[in-house]
Order: sequence, then structure tokens, then C-alpha cells
Amino acid sequence: MAFLRGIFLSRTHSSHMSAKYLRKQFSAIPPTGSGYVDNWFREVIKSKTFYERHALEHRYFYNIDLEGRLYLEETYPKNIATSFKNEKFLNFFFRRLRYANEEDWARLGDDDLVVRGDYPFVSPCGRELNYVRPVDTPIVFHNIRSTSNTQSKDQLELVFGASLCQPFQPDSLYFSKQNYRIYHSIKRNEIGDNEPGQEKEIEFGLLSSSMVMSLSNKFQSSSCGEIMEFIAKDGSIHIMKELSTDHDNGSWGMR
Repeated sequence: MAFLRGIFLSRTHSSHMSAKYLRKQFSAIPPTGSGYVDNWFREVIKSKTFYERHALEHRYFYNIDLEGRLYLEETYPKNIATSFKNEKFLNFFFRRLRYANEEDWARLGDDDLVVRGDYPFVSPCGRELNYVRPVDTPIVFHNIRSTSNTQSKDQLELVFGASLCQPFQPDSLYFSKQNYRIYHSIKRNEIGDNEPGQEKEIEFGLLSSSMVMSLSNKFQSSSCGEIMEFIAKDGSIHIMKELSTDHDNGSWGMR
């Protein structure tokens, strides 16, 4: 993410930067952005017969971009106009996201066009099984707002899917030095159709580029210039933890 990249590249010049400077850095560096992501989307699309063959068996394939928008994989180009927008469908789809398991893989059969691991996530829907290959994480927080709970007016919440939400906690922010993106841990049981014996849970959601930009005046580098900090609404400063490389996206995602 260009915003974080700008901080790390500039820390030798200034360990504490103003919001104005950060916004300038963000706008001055082209985002890892549209062209690069567009090429990735084009490369993962398979033949029309591939999608038709699996559709006969109620198997469908989806991509999720860095803004949290959902697309059928065969859709091209991918943009706001071609993404799914139905609130009920999106909330249902994202609420049921989980890691794929052995049974899910077995349903694909011996298809030479599918490399094991290409679709690390699924969203079950009755007889249908939706295989998901996101650009980064399958959960992308695309908005932050005041909670609708009148008893917690000062509490903020992160929005994903269409209108699903979870509490925002500054202490739950992480940054990656591998891709310069920012993440927030996911509240347990907030998503997933986990079955008994399910070993892995989706632990982190990406903060969309547009949301990070809107919060640019809340981020700063520490006095030593080696770590990132977030300035909360009450002025308190929270150290952002570095995301372990164990949680970086695999070969299925866009590096």
C-alpha cells in the first residue's frame, strides 16, 4: 500500500510526519493499484467451458478485490459496475466464508485447470459451493462508522460485505512490511460456517485502500521510526503490531 510504503521510505528523513505530509506521500506514489490488480484478475480467469462444467455441479468461482468488492471470476473487466451489490446476498456470502477443507477440494475432482490451493476459501450455500480466490484477504473492511448501539456512541465499527460489522479496536491493528497493507483482527465467531474439526479460522481482515486514505491523519511512525502507531479518537497512541509472515497471502493471491 503506497501510504505505508511512503512512511517506511521516508523514516530516515523524519520519524514523525504530519497528516498533510502523509496525504501528499499517498497521492504522490501510484497505488499498487488498478493496472497491477487488473492484470492479476485477467491472469486467473479460465476458459468458459471450465465455469460451465463446474456450474452443472453447482460449483462457482469468485474473486474479491482490495476494496472488498465481490465478482464472479469469469467477469471482466472488474469494477464497481460489474461487482455484486445486493445487500442480502453479500451479507449471506461473507458471513459464511471459511477456509476450504479436504471435502471441498474433493468436490472439484481431477481438474487440470485448478491447482490445489488456488481457492483457499469457500462460502457454502445449500447444494452450491462457492470457491473464493481473493486478491488478499477474503474479508476487507471498506468503511468505519460510529456504532448503531446508542449505549456505545463513542465506539467505532468496521464494515465488510454489504453491512456486516464488528467493533473497531486500535489495539487490533496490524501492518505488513511485505506489502505495506494494514489489517485488523477479526472477532471470533463473527464469520465462518465452521464445522466440527475445522482447524483454521480467518483471523485478519484487510483495511481497504480508500479507508486507509480517509484515516491517513491517524497514522504516524514512532519516534524511532521503526514501528507504526495509530492515534485514537481520544488522543491515545496505539502501537500497531507487525503482521506475521505466516498470515501473508499465499501463491493464490497478488503479492
